Amino acid sequence: ILDHKRMPGIHIGGLYKHTFPTFAIQSELLISSKGYQSNSIGDTYINNLFLYLELPFYIRKNILDKKNFQLYLICGVSVMYKVLAINLVSEIDGVRNFDSGINLGAGIQHGKISLDVRFTQSYINLDLIKPSKFNQTLSVGMNFYFKDKSP
Repeated sequence: ILDHKRMPGIHIGGLYKHTFPTFAIQSELLISSKGYQSNSIGDTYINNLFLYLELPFYIRKNILDKKNFQLYLICGVSVMYKVLAINLVSEIDGVRNFDSGINLGAGIQHGKISLDVRFTQSYINLDLIKPSKFNQTLSVGMNFYFKDKSP
């Protein structure tokens, strides 16, 4: 029986946010890592790492907006392109090049810094060989805003 454990990932990139009177739209361009450890014999685990070029689009709604502090919710979709799929042995075959998912999250922003928590659920099967393998990501992020297009 195959045993899987989640691996922590990281993403880095940039974002653009445009604020309207009642909501904001936010688009991002990220390089993100996803992965899992698999075990089939004894206590030996193999790290499977996937790198994606990710393009998420969000609607952002402030639920609390006080002077220089906002509490917000975000939801949207993302499109991902697989750049690399490897483990310690070789490149991993049978992984789809494209993925897409639904994103939900919440965060706080103070001035030009925000901290958020996001959950992404992929809705395209990641594995071309075995069914029912979907990317699921829970991430914590910190954003630095250089310029905010607010009215």
